[in-house]
Parts: sequence; C-alpha cells; structure tokens
Amino acid sequence: MDFVKSIYRLEYSRMKRNFIHINDGTTEYELGSHYYLELNYEKAVDMFMRAASTGNAMAHHAMGIMAFHGYGVPKNTEMAVKWWRASERLGYSRSDLEF
Repeated sequence: MDFVKSIYRLEYSRMKRNFIHINDGTTEYELGSHYYLELNYEKAVDMFMRAASTGNAMAHHAMGIMAFHGYGVPKNTEMAVKWWRASERLGYSRSDLEF
C-alpha cells in the first residue's frame, strides 16, 4: 500500500503543478481519489462533488461509496443508492455491482 500511496503522491504533485481545468471532472476525480487514499475524506468529498457537478460518472459512483460508508458525509444508504443510480445512468458500469 505504501508503494501505491507514493505513486498517488507523485501523480498528485504532477497534477497540482499542471492543473488545467478541462471541465470534464477528470482532474477533480483524480484529486479526490488521492485524498481518499490519504484518508482525508472531507477533501475527497469536495473534489468528488466538483467532478460530479460536471457529469463525471466515476465521481457519482465515488460519492455513493462515501455516502454508504459515511466517509466525509453523514452515512446515508438512500443517498448512496441515488448517487450509484446517477452514475449508472451516466454509463459507469461498476455502479450496478453495488446493488
């Protein structure tokens, strides 16, 4: 796990230096994933929400996980299902595995 975290740290540094807002939510989703691995759930939620607002399906899925477990947001199964369904509608196939 330390190796994976070090890779994410390097990638995070690269993205932070070259931060370009493409408006598809990819950068925000990747930053949210970094914060998630660092167990900084509040910042992860912030980045996932930014990515979700652009229609990023993976971010919707990630927010479902956050809501289901109560990471950075109050634990709420109903809200998790809503996030997963939205992700599925946007074409993210992993969301159907959560049901």
